Amino acid sequence: MHINPLFICSLLPECSYFLFDECGQLIDLPIYLATGSLLPIVTDVSSVTSGSTWWPVNQSNTCDIISLAQQAHAAGASTLVMTHAHYQDFKINLHEYKNKIGVLVVPDLQSSLLAVARSWRSQCMVPIIAVTGSLGKTTTIQMLSAIFSVDRLPVLVSSHDDHSLMQLAVDVLHITEKQVAAVFEVGAMQPGDMLACADLLRPTIAIITAICPAHLQGMEALHCIASEKQKIFSFFSPSQVGIVCGDYPVLAGHAYEHPVVRFGLKNK
Repeated sequence: MHINPLFICSLLPECSYFLFDECGQLIDLPIYLATGSLLPIVTDVSSVTSGSTWWPVNQSNTCDIISLAQQAHAAGASTLVMTHAHYQDFKINLHEYKNKIGVLVVPDLQSSLLAVARSWRSQCMVPIIAVTGSLGKTTTIQMLSAIFSVDRLPVLVSSHDDHSLMQLAVDVLHITEKQVAAVFEVGAMQPGDMLACADLLRPTIAIITAICPAHLQGMEALHCIASEKQKIFSFFSPSQVGIVCGDYPVLAGHAYEHPVVRFGLKNK
């Protein structure tokens, strides 16, 4: 199981997939045969590697996208994602593409990515672990990775400085049948971010490491920050378990609607 053009085109009615040869000629490929993996998927042209898919969610200017598409192709990208408007300009420059290239044409770069990621997440049966908190997220993820590595368990680990919803969506698409679990670092820069991330990720287990007056713009009160972080549990069922640091009264004293394990130095 891996994300492929067939899955995306089947999900998005207005999506199309085109494959061009080294001479810029369209290859007649039935969509049901477009099952090759799109991984890895990157959003920054500087991160493009051989065989990757470039999905420029942070670009809107058509001229920039066409220019960056050429850079992505030169760096080895095998698939480019663009809108219908971008595709019309792209075809004019096909003569500059000297290697086989696939093109996914979607209605909108950001909303299409989110729709695909949500659908992909709904089909993933592996446990999803979300780690959030004002500090200690990366350390916690490193500890989890070390634990998994002892038994050589293949686990997807997602930890970035970029805590945007778009980056989280890209990371969700990297879940495959080869992994037995996935661990995601989830951050929030402003109120509402955590709920959107929780809605997309739908974690099986979630951890809140700490609560400090940092990172959330316009939110200095600890109870406000705690409330935002606790939204990671928004889609939990009564049988799911949350993990929180019991050293913080705003976390330990909260009435959760699901089982909670508390850890820390002050509370057992």
